This record gives sequence, structure tokens and C-alpha cells, in this order.
Amino acid sequence: MKIIERVLWGVVCLAILLKILHLPLGSFFLIIGMSSLSIFYFWLTALLLPKPTVKDQNIALSIVTGIALSTLAVGVLFKLQFWPNYGFFLTVGSAIGAVALAWALWVLRDRPDLIVYRARLLNRLIPFITIAIFFFLLPTRSLIDLQYRDPKEAQLRHDCYTHAYPASFDSLDKFTGEYVQRGPAPRP
Repeated sequence: MKIIERVLWGVVCLAILLKILHLPLGSFFLIIGMSSLSIFYFWLTALLLPKPTVKDQNIALSIVTGIALSTLAVGVLFKLQFWPNYGFFLTVGSAIGAVALAWALWVLRDRPDLIVYRARLLNRLIPFITIAIFFFLLPTRSLIDLQYRDPKEAQLRHDCYTHAYPASFDSLDKFTGEYVQRGPAPRP
């Protein structure tokens, strides 16, 4: 299971590198890698975390953790692809992840037989929640500027994004303090 997880993370890292360098198939590998990672975490977290046997775990906590990691993976994918509703997925995933984190820290503290399980759970939850919060707070404009280095192309992409998804972008602008009232999209 750990090998599959590492391969999927490798695909995601490769995809992000391809996307930043403007090479072909970056978005394709990002969608395949993050979607596969989401499915992997959703269905197989109960098999990934326990050691040495599947019985050495809290099943409900493993399920909640799998849902949180899966939702966070979808949220990060949506943010990197500039798709709408990424905020919903990142917020829900972070909230579920925070519940799982608190549960792991509080309930499992008196169970020395589950120390390895708890460490594996925390090693996945803490970095993923941190990444999700980073992407939630990162303005979409910054990602567009990173991906499109030509200022004219970046402005064009930014305008296309704000006209295609005005509600999601305006709410992000309100959150980051960069709110600009926009009128309806000009008609050609």
C-alpha cells in the first residue's frame, strides 16, 4: 500500500512540475494523480494505516481520516486546475481532518498499543491539512501569475476566470481583502 501511495505522490509532483514548466500533459497527470490519490485514500485508508495487522486500529477513525484526506485531495486538485468550489472541498476536508486529528490526539493518547497507527495517521493528516490551508489562503491570482508568466496572458486568464466563475472569485477576493466590484462580462 505504501508503494502505491508513493507512486501516486510521485505522479502528482511530476504533474505540478510539468504544469509550472508549461510542458504538455501537466494537467492530465495532475487530474489522474490527485483523483487516484483521492480514491486511494477514500477506500484504502483502513488498510494503509494499521501495523502489523488490520485489527490494530480504530476503524471509525480510519474511515474519518480517509474521508478527510480524499476531500482535501479533491480540493487541492480543484484549486490547482482553477475549477470552482475548491473552497468548499478545502473547508469541509480541513474540518473533517481537524476532527480526526483531535480524535487521534485525544482518544489514542492512552493506547500505547496503537502508537504506530497514531504516528502514521498524524504523518498524513498534519501535512495534508497544512497544504490545504495554504492553498485556501493563496489567492487564485497568484497561481495564475505563476502559471502564466506573460503579464498579458495572465491578465487574460484572470479575466476569463473571473467572468466564468464570478461568485467563487469574488468570495476569494473578499477573503483576501482584494475585493474589486466587477460588472457583468462585456458582450462581444
